Amino acid sequence: QKSLKISSCHVVGISVGTSIALQMAVLAPEKVLSLFLLSPSAPTEPVESLEGRQEIYDCWESAFQNGSSVDECATADAMLGVVQLAYNNQETIFNKALSSIASDAALQNWSSKSLSTMHTVTIKFFQTEDQYIVSDLARVRCPTLLVNCTEDIIYPRATAEDLFELLRQAKVDVELSTIEGAPHFGNATHIEEANSLLYSFVLGNTPAKDLAPAPARVKSPFLDELVAHGFYENDDSDTD
Repeated sequence: QKSLKISSCHVVGISVGTSIALQMAVLAPEKVLSLFLLSPSAPTEPVESLEGRQEIYDCWESAFQNGSSVDECATADAMLGVVQLAYNNQETIFNKALSSIASDAALQNWSSKSLSTMHTVTIKFFQTEDQYIVSDLARVRCPTLLVNCTEDIIYPRATAEDLFELLRQAKVDVELSTIEGAPHFGNATHIEEANSLLYSFVLGNTPAKDLAPAPARVKSPFLDELVAHGFYENDDSDTD
């Protein structure tokens, strides 16, 4: 924020990013105007989720057992597991392009030399019990919206309700909403519903004097990369 000369901002977190967003509001409450948390991380990770994450990691690790080559079948199987957790096999041209980009990035970031780091961020991070402490959450001063995706196989509604109750105990101004039929990354499959919730929430927590005129059209900085991975700009899933 200092580099961008932003004094305060609305923060959006998705999946594990919700933990980071909450931590921002805990550490610098004066800089966070609101928190929009979609598919929020559970206070304690469900056993089924940990097992699924472990299976994906084990599959990915097995791809690098032969030091001279990468088992592409194993990496493909691992990515299939990721897609199943993220989208419940709800395929759109948009999330297929996202998965292709993620696969390329994973091969670059999680090579045989960085498997230990991968294990830390994809397994160990989620093994912490009682991830949120009420006394810490009490530092959050901004309106917070939790959004549960009803077909999320990682975090069912009960996990969002657990976090909701912790935030209420911490006296945080918090609401809980849902996106019906959406998987874990519901923002990629139920784009209109997720964007509508986000737009209304941010608008409702921004003073009228701070609202800038909305541009007629916004082009995603990621569009060219998405198109290169199979996304059609004029598809029904267009995110411009």
